[in-house]
Amino acid sequence: MATLTGNINTAAYWDQIWAKEGQNTWRKYPLTFKKITAHIEPSETVLDLGCGAGVFLDIIRPHCKKV
Repeated sequence: MATLTGNINTAAYWDQIWAKEGQNTWRKYPLTFKKITAHIEPSETVLDLGCGAGVFLDIIRPHCKKV
């Protein structure tokens, strides 16, 4: 396990953690992402509300007109 450095009370510290966590999210939940993207039309604009590293956006971006 990598050692994180920095102040735990900063956004930069938590960005390090969630960026690493998000790298494998699509591998953990492939069926979930497949079901969601099946409902997105290529002509649609998608608004993603949430907190995270943007993994979901990377997956849906090719399936819609605009994110």
